[in-house]
Amino acid sequence: DGRVRAVWNYNIAFLYCFSGKLTKAIRHYRKATSVIVHPDIIFQIEDFMCWAARMYPEKRQLYFCLGFFNWKAKGDMIQAKSDFLEFINNVDGRNFQNEKNLAAKWIEEMGCH
Repeated sequence: DGRVRAVWNYNIAFLYCFSGKLTKAIRHYRKATSVIVHPDIIFQIEDFMCWAARMYPEKRQLYFCLGFFNWKAKGDMIQAKSDFLEFINNVDGRNFQNEKNLAAKWIEEMGCH
């Protein structure tokens, strides 16, 4: 079932994101967001990601993935922009420079200047 695979991809994506492997994380978030899942699942995933971001403030990369999630899974471009800016402005750029550039590009694509 595609929805089960989508949830699996969301879970794997989060684990990659948490460990700082953002290219792999986004690959799985793309797969997951290509399938429509029940809104309750989307809200549970978002709640968990926000909880993790609060519990592990040093894991600023979670905001990169939250931005992508809010943009692609929820269609919430305002929150996505906020998440991407949180990432861009607070993550250690030496480790995530490509992702910072990508987040800035995505903000432009969304038209949220």
